[in-house]
Amino acid sequence: MSAPTNIRVLIADDHSLFAKLIQQMLRTSSDIEVVGIVTNGKEVVEYAENHDIDLILLDIDMPIMDGMQTLGKIVKNKKDTRIIMLSNHTEAWLVQKALKIGASGYISKYADSNEVVEAIVTVHNGGNYFCKTSFKNLMDRIANKKTESSHDHSYHELTKREMEVLKLIAKEFNSKEISDQLCISPRTVETHRKNILQKLGAKNTVGLIKAAMGANLIPADV
Repeated sequence: MSAPTNIRVLIADDHSLFAKLIQQMLRTSSDIEVVGIVTNGKEVVEYAENHDIDLILLDIDMPIMDGMQTLGKIVKNKKDTRIIMLSNHTEAWLVQKALKIGASGYISKYADSNEVVEAIVTVHNGGNYFCKTSFKNLMDRIANKKTESSHDHSYHELTKREMEVLKLIAKEFNSKEISDQLCISPRTVETHRKNILQKLGAKNTVGLIKAAMGANLIPADV
């Protein structure tokens, strides 16, 4: 039986010291192999075209071609390569834009080694990963979006109570907290949660983010 193949990761960051620090951090995992470090978007695209890689840790602020432009090209040309945005900027509109283009994860440069490894493994296995800050910012944007801006049919199928539950979910309230806030039972909250996910075609909270974006709960002002 052959040994499992490591996750081949390319680090793209124009700050070489930071990139080498990330490389050192990832050496704590026997499942991850850093195959290269590049410093601009053009080099990312060229490296991806000429080497077998599984995942890219991609900075947003890079010369020649920024991270978002690079993301678009990789998604178009190398569909099997997964991408996690790695940035100091965790504003909701940036997370939204990266998701729309095709990123599978978004983490802060302040993340520790355990979180970076967890993000890489999660995304490599087909999941999505958002650091707590970027996730909170994006969910806050969902929660604060005015209802009248949506024109999606499934969104309009939500009842008034389901909208109240949705906004509290977006604020990261758990079922007990929602039940206390709305003076309903936790079981009723779970029923509302199930109905919301079904109506928006989502399977989990990450799916809810994407569904909310598709329903224009997050404004497309990027």
